Amino acid sequence: MRRAIGDAEERRRLAEIERKRREEEGRRMEEEQRAEEERMRREAEEEEERIREAEKSLLEQEALVKEKARIQAEEEAMRKLAKERREAEERKRLAKEEADRKRREEVKMKFLQELKEQEEAEKRRQAELEEQQRLEEERQRQMELDQLEADRREQVRLEAELAREEEIRRQEHNLNMRKNLAFVRHGQEFTKPWVWSYFKNVPMEVLREPYVKEDPKKNWKPKPKPKNPGPEA
Repeated sequence: MRRAIGDAEERRRLAEIERKRREEEGRRMEEEQRAEEERMRREAEEEEERIREAEKSLLEQEALVKEKARIQAEEEAMRKLAKERREAEERKRLAKEEADRKRREEVKMKFLQELKEQEEAEKRRQAELEEQQRLEEERQRQMELDQLEADRREQVRLEAELAREEEIRRQEHNLNMRKNLAFVRHGQEFTKPWVWSYFKNVPMEVLREPYVKEDPKKNWKPKPKPKNPGPEA
């Protein structure tokens, strides 16, 4: 998980560096565009200055020629001036359209790039969420397995403890029974039972028969398990 978080941090850092580089490139392109527009403006002004100089020259020549020549020269100059103005305006218009086209293209490219970055960021975020969800599910499964294992061990311990307690009680009971039988045998070998005694009048031959120890596992049954054993069981 640490490695996944580190990779995510590295990807975010690289994305931030790429974003800053694109912003710097966009500013540089804007500066170049402004410089190009300024150059074109100066050229237009110089063109207008040349036109004005041409107009001034034509006006000075009008006084030196005859009226007819003056009129023809003036008309020709006006036609030429109009043509030059139209050409200058056409060049200016084309330059402006080209600048607008470049600006729109830059805006479009910037928008597409930002959209792509947003999609990539969303994919990375979704992948991180899925990875976190997978890790959380694995942690929950491990906790459930650990709890089941702990419950199983506790149940085995309780069963073993109950069986051990049952075995101790059975051994104590057998020991007490054996002691009582030995005491009864010993007393009846030397003293005859009184009439009021609780001892049965058992023949000596029966009492002298060898004692056969019963197998404790023959009729032994385990104690039923408690349904809800307490924590101190």
